Amino acid sequence: MTNKKRARSGVVHYSGGRKGGGGKSLVSIALVALLRQEGRQVILVEGDAANSEAYMAYCGSSDVRCEPILLDRQEGWLELVDLIEANAEYDIVINTGARQEEEVDTTLPFLVECLNSLERTIQVYWAMNRQQDSLNQIGAFADRWPDVPLYAIRNLYFGEPDDFKPFNGDQALITDLRKRGAVVDLAVLAKRVVDRIYNERQPPHVIIEEGVVADRIEMQRWLKRVREALGDAISA
Repeated sequence: MTNKKRARSGVVHYSGGRKGGGGKSLVSIALVALLRQEGRQVILVEGDAANSEAYMAYCGSSDVRCEPILLDRQEGWLELVDLIEANAEYDIVINTGARQEEEVDTTLPFLVECLNSLERTIQVYWAMNRQQDSLNQIGAFADRWPDVPLYAIRNLYFGEPDDFKPFNGDQALITDLRKRGAVVDLAVLAKRVVDRIYNERQPPHVIIEEGVVADRIEMQRWLKRVREALGDAISA
């Protein structure tokens, strides 16, 4: 009798955070780039209709599926679960909008229950600035969903790690986050390279393949640093 190896089930990567401009889209773009480098099949779900930077960056890529799904309505979450169920071997990267986070409070239990039924894993990535409300928001999320793996991401665009004083001062929260995920730093990407992503609609792999030398090296450097920060999550 031949033993068939069970295919790997793709992971659901949820990029969230309750503040607009905190770096959710850039985290999603990096996740897709790194998963693609791992040889994974990837679907990017763009849930932010108002600021669809991640979708616009990747929608022209032949090897990354992009699916716009409105997650500020209940039907959108059902469509999301249908997509996950129909694509068992795909890693799914979900980019959310800030205004959708109140909806998440009521829909995340539904999503997690569906993923448990499908034997799929979810990982949450929470991009933060260095203000008090960012601490309050990730703390509230961590308290409400204690069983969800959670990666707290200090976006260094807003300052050095030591500048995140409200967050750094909550040692109980940091200890909890390190047990269930990690506390990591999102390195700063040069502004002109960010502009190529957002304004010229070029995903990281196109910049690496077709960009001028400085842009190529900067993108490679940045992705290497993001991989070092999120390596355990990417290899899950």
